Amino acid sequence: MGRAGRDPGACRDRLAAQQPGQPRGGAEVHARRRRPRGLEREARRHGEPPASDARAARRHAARLRRARGGAEGVRGVDEERAEPAARLLRRGESGARLGAGEEGGRVLQAACAADARRRRRSARDRRAEAVPRQREVSGRCLRRAALALLLSGARAALADPGDDEGSGDPEYARGRQAIEAKDWQGAVRLLSSAALRDTRNADIQNYLGYAYRNLGEMPLAFKHYSRALQLDPRHRGAHEYLGEAYLMIGNLAKAEEHLAALRRICLLPCAEYGDLEKKLAEYRKASVIRP
Repeated sequence: MGRAGRDPGACRDRLAAQQPGQPRGGAEVHARRRRPRGLEREARRHGEPPASDARAARRHAARLRRARGGAEGVRGVDEERAEPAARLLRRGESGARLGAGEEGGRVLQAACAADARRRRRSARDRRAEAVPRQREVSGRCLRRAALALLLSGARAALADPGDDEGSGDPEYARGRQAIEAKDWQGAVRLLSSAALRDTRNADIQNYLGYAYRNLGEMPLAFKHYSRALQLDPRHRGAHEYLGEAYLMIGNLAKAEEHLAALRRICLLPCAEYGDLEKKLAEYRKASVIRP
């Protein structure tokens, strides 16, 4: 039954006028609801096929790739044959990559060679710097050794040989005490006995010369002074006393010789040099006063 107010014959005429395969009534409305009309209009505005046609084209391309047996993104044999220029270009690119690798190897070898040269040059520079440094250290050591030798010589020069206690001989010690007490005979006896046991003691010979000089026995005094200087040419006491002995006999030239010897021996002012210089000055002054 139809609805009231509608002509059933008109409805049959419309149905008969529709083409076969065209959706009818509610099916057409349903299809229109599913179709994304906005996207379809946008695609058609830019001259592209509708979305359904684009999907169909992609499916068709996928079927063709599966039919050729190649995976997506992998060129087939026909495609490789159809593009020899592209193939040659890829080979050229691979060759360029290989050439770049060879160039990198050459650069690496050059860098290694440069580093080796730098290391050799650094070693030469270190050796070249070490030579002046060694010379400087050697010079410093030599200067220190010379300074130590100079100081030791100064100490030796400043040391009074007369202060030596000798070999520890008790008669030598008692002989010195006799000289301090101005017991010249006792000093000669004790020191002569000590000299028989210690024949190479310059101090004993110097004290014997001093004792004989104060006894007025000048030949024996000169003998023992000379023996003391033979044993120790740098004996300051023997030079002083021998210079005074020469002044006692009026030999100024010989006294000046021993003063000059003390000047060489005493690197710093010493008492023996000062005493003999004073005696020489007194002797010259007395010589001028005497007619």
